[in-house]
Amino acid sequence: MTAALAMFGSPIILLRLFAVSFMTGGTISSLLYREISPRLKNEYYFYYNQAIAKSTLVVTCVAINIIIGVLLILISCHI
Repeated sequence: MTAALAMFGSPIILLRLFAVSFMTGGTISSLLYREISPRLKNEYYFYYNQAIAKSTLVVTCVAINIIIGVLLILISCHI
């Protein structure tokens, strides 16, 4: 028995925990990484030249992460 199964009980619970952590910690860490990484800071200029604001990018990132997390939770409920 693996340590994860012994600790959480079933893969369904692990999937739900992953979905919740993806919606919260994944969003925060990806946005923080994009702000800190000097290589990725220049990537915003591409979107700025396309007339897309930085706030729009942040809202889109959060929305996509929430949609994926909710879908994973719904999938885990029907397994």
